[in-house]
Amino acid sequence: MTPPTGIHHVTAIASDPQANVDFYAGLLGLRLVKKTVNFDDPSAYHLYYGDHAGSPGTIVTFFYWPGLGSKGRVGSGQMTRISFSAPQASLDFWQDRLTGNGVAVERVTRFDEPVLRFQDPDGIPVEIVGTVSDSRTGWAEGPVDPTHAIRGLHTAELTVRSAGPTQDLLTRVMGYRPVRAVGDRQRFEAGPGGPGNQVDLITGASAPTGLSGVGTIHHIAWRVPDDESEAQMQDALARAGYGVSDVRD
Repeated sequence: MTPPTGIHHVTAIASDPQANVDFYAGLLGLRLVKKTVNFDDPSAYHLYYGDHAGSPGTIVTFFYWPGLGSKGRVGSGQMTRISFSAPQASLDFWQDRLTGNGVAVERVTRFDEPVLRFQDPDGIPVEIVGTVSDSRTGWAEGPVDPTHAIRGLHTAELTVRSAGPTQDLLTRVMGYRPVRAVGDRQRFEAGPGGPGNQVDLITGASAPTGLSGVGTIHHIAWRVPDDESEAQMQDALARAGYGVSDVRD
C-alpha cells in the first residue's frame, strides 16, 4: 500500500465570495483556478485557489452558503490554521504588503522558520512561513512578483484535546513519521517531507471545542499517487475502525 504523500487541499467556509476573492487572489496573489458549486450541496459556491495549474499541495478552497449566518468557532477537533509557504527572504515583503492593506500581522519563529500570522476577512487564522527549501514556483502571472509568490501549502495544523488517537491515525494507518516536537506541538512528515507534506499536531487541552461555521476550516484532504492507492487506503482505514466514505468522482 502506498500511504498518503502529503496534503492535497484544505477547504474552509467563507461569508462573502467577493471579499474572499479579493483577499486570496488579490492580496495573497493565488490564482483563482475555478469556481464551481459544492457537489454535495449545489446551492453553495465552491471557490478554488492555487498555483497556475491548481497542483495538489497548493490548493485552498472555500464553501460559501448564501444565508448561512452562523459564525463558527476555531478550536479543538479542527484544522485550526491555513499555512502557506513563501521564500524566507520574502517575509519582509509580505509583512509590508499585509500591513499596508490594513491586515494586522504577528511575526514569530517556529521550528527555526520565521512565520507571519494574520486573519482573513472571516477571521480564519492564516500564516505565511518563510522557507529555504521549497522548489515549487507558485503562480508567476498573478499580482505578486514571482520572486515573492506563495509556493503552496506549508503545514496542516490540527488541534486536539488529546494527541494519542490522532497520532495513531497519522503514524500507524497513514504512514506519517514524527520528526520534531516543541512544547505542545508535534510535527509529522510524509513522503519526502518539507512544505506541503507536513502535519503539526497541537495538544490544546484548554482550547474550546471547535464549532463548524463561517470562519472555520471545513476539512483537509490528503493526496495519494493513483486510484489503486486510494482504494487501498480506503480499505486500511475501514479495517482500522474508521468511518470512511465510498470513492467519489
